[in-house]
Amino acid sequence: IINDENEVVLSFKYGERPTEAIELETGDYLFKIVSGEVPGAAWEAPVYGATKPFKIVRNETTTISEIVCSLMQIKVSVSFANDLLERLGERTLTTVSVGENSLEYSLTESRAGFFLAPNANNNINLRINGTYAADKENFKIIEMNKEVRDVKAGQHSKIHFYIEHANEGNINVGVTIRDWVTDEIIP
Repeated sequence: IINDENEVVLSFKYGERPTEAIELETGDYLFKIVSGEVPGAAWEAPVYGATKPFKIVRNETTTISEIVCSLMQIKVSVSFANDLLERLGERTLTTVSVGENSLEYSLTESRAGFFLAPNANNNINLRINGTYAADKENFKIIEMNKEVRDVKAGQHSKIHFYIEHANEGNINVGVTIRDWVTDEIIP
């Protein structure tokens, strides 16, 4: 429970919450609930939470209604079309960055990355570095950058790379990005 001066006036774990009424001074407060600390970027580390403002009035009882927690981060999954995957060198990496935080996805990475959302609207920066085989013997170095704009906390960006067009050994990699809002209710 945070007061209007942004000071924590009461903190407890959910399993250790008070069973009796909590007495607070008259004023405006914010009830904040989180499942843990939000890391800058981490594999399979979702953090859920919510905040709810409330007011304490002298000689009145205030009840906080049900609070629904949602994902507080940006979730990012990366996949590749099979025909593209067969032509990329095994050391090819996709670096995904949100703000100052990043994770490197190998071609076989199936875990989701969870990123801190420092702003209301964030950008996901994608960078592929590696090699591409135009045929079985000729590898070319590839580097591709892409930016996904206006991503919010609670969204799951599913990023899928595929061959868009290839002729004379050149490659154009297409990117499909599907954003899903993950409002999983945690009872």
